[in-house]
Amino acid sequence: MQSQSIILLKEQEKNLHIASGAFAHCYRHPQQADLCIKIATSNPKAAKRLSTDVSYYKKLHAQKKNLAQVSDMLGSCMTDLGPGHLYECITDSDGTVSKTLDHYINAHPEMLGAIITALRGLATYLLQNRIIISDLHVKNILIRVTKNQPPSAMIVDGIGDKVAIPLLNYIGPLADAKIARRWNRFVAYLKNKFPEIHFPDDQLLLDLGKKK
Repeated sequence: MQSQSIILLKEQEKNLHIASGAFAHCYRHPQQADLCIKIATSNPKAAKRLSTDVSYYKKLHAQKKNLAQVSDMLGSCMTDLGPGHLYECITDSDGTVSKTLDHYINAHPEMLGAIITALRGLATYLLQNRIIISDLHVKNILIRVTKNQPPSAMIVDGIGDKVAIPLLNYIGPLADAKIARRWNRFVAYLKNKFPEIHFPDDQLLLDLGKKK
């Protein structure tokens, strides 16, 4: 999808701003609440990084991948802050933007059991659909909370793989091994970042021997 008209963000920049990382600023779309807009930062590597992300999404679309737990890339647009890309905006049932995994671990320890279940579901989803994430991080995962359903974990950034030989990612067992290795490294990162919290290996670690 290519949006033709210029989307005005400047006047409402503070209200529309969702988050910023090293490579992109993210804003809620001012007219379409189900969309958000990512715009490259001034980082010299930002434009290339976003272009790489878009290329990976195009591959996922061509392969008709299940993107149920990924914020999908829906096209490009032009804004008064510069060119951007449109993504699905992950929201809770009340319409607010879903909060990060980092937020829930720090502010809602009573939800830890449900969060661990959501993370396990995300790990299984990534492996079953062979979706590679280059940067698993507590701020790149949102926890979507909806009525009458358990929380779900959603990837909103860091998708794709920055490797010299991308063809290797099309070899099933090699892709599976990479996904499991990176996920298990992420679990180790969680344990190191939050040493006071128990993250059970039997629920969170990916074991390729058990993949169905």
